[in-house]
Parts: sequence; structure tokens; C-alpha cells
Amino acid sequence: EVPPETGKNETARPNPLLSPPKKKPQMRYDPAVPMTKEETAAWRREQRRKRNRESAAASRQRQRDRITELEAEVEDWKAKFAEAAARLRAMEKARGLPETRLGGVDGSCGVGSVGVSPDLSPQPSPNSCFVPFPSLLDSQAQAVPSRALSPEEAETRGESQQQHQQEQQQQARHLTEKISRPA
Repeated sequence: EVPPETGKNETARPNPLLSPPKKKPQMRYDPAVPMTKEETAAWRREQRRKRNRESAAASRQRQRDRITELEAEVEDWKAKFAEAAARLRAMEKARGLPETRLGGVDGSCGVGSVGVSPDLSPQPSPNSCFVPFPSLLDSQAQAVPSRALSPEEAETRGESQQQHQQEQQQQARHLTEKISRPA
């Protein structure tokens, strides 16, 4: 025979939305030797301190390992940068262009001392590493002899060059101000 349907579930489970979450059972540290209540409390306190010391030592070691790993990565990037700068100088020398001085190759710009800084926010550098590359068009234009200019043309060209230089300086100031502003 089939039992009649009562509308109730045979296995009564508590509703997970209505019941509070179960707490994890707390670890009990009982000494191997019987002790009084006060002695047991002191023993547990000492065991907790011991675990905390071990945990802190492990955390410090992980931090030292990470710093060592990052220092190695910085050295790799410095080597890659120096290699790229050397290739760039070789290419410029082959093309007959004046050498471009890149900041950071000799350590004048870049990462200072590697270590833990008390101030973690980045500070704007007063001497930026940005070195504008001479334009190939400018160097070629200067190398190509041009026809003689009339005094009016020379004056107009001089004024336009001054205006162009002022615009470039203004744009550089704008970029410097925009970049060095705190976020």
C-alpha cells in the first residue's frame, strides 16, 4: 500500500534562509597534562602567542621573498631598457643622426633605492625621464639646402618658428601640470 500524502516532507530540513548560519566549532587546545583552570588559560594564551609568532615570521618571510622577486624583475627590465637604448643609439649612428640621450641608462632616472618606502603614494619627479626624440623630418629639413629667402620671407618664417616654439612650450607645461597633479 502507498501511504497517504500528508503534504509534509518526510525529511524535515531547516530552511537555509530562515535559520542563522552555523558557527564553525572553535578549536580546543587542551594540555597533555591535567591543569587547573588558571593554568589551562595561561597555557592556551602561551600557545596562541607561539602560533602568532610563527605566523608573523612566515608572513615576513613571504614579504622578503616577494621583494627579492620584484628586485630581480626590476633588474631584468633595466637590462632590457639598456639593450633597447643601445640598439636605438646604434640605429641612430647608422642613420647619421645625433645620439639621443635617454634618462635612466646611467641610473640618473628610474627606480631609486629598492626597499620599503614610508610614503607609498607616488611623487611627481622634478626631473622627468621624458626625452623628446629629434624628428627625422626636422633633421632632414635642416640638412637640405633651400633657396635664398627674401627678408620678408625670412621674417615670416622666424615669427612662425617662434610661435611654433611657444606652442610647444605651452603644451609641455600643460602636460607637466596635468601629469604632476595628484589623482
